[in-house]
Amino acid sequence: LSRSRTTVSFVQIGANDGVRFDPIRAFILRDRWTGLLVEPLPDYFAALQKNYEGCPALAFDRFLKR
Repeated sequence: LSRSRTTVSFVQIGANDGVRFDPIRAFILRDRWTGLLVEPLPDYFAALQKNYEGCPALAFDRFLKR
């Protein structure tokens, strides 16, 4: 994907910590994508939220049965 003026929205299942093995992190930060990041593992979920602090266009979910 290129740096277009089009707003991109996404859902990433298995977002891990948002850094390691993340093929879209650069786009999220550079192009200010809007999206939902889902990570069920508690430690990775906490790291994911911390690694994307200051990105108000992102939402996070642990996607666990309640």
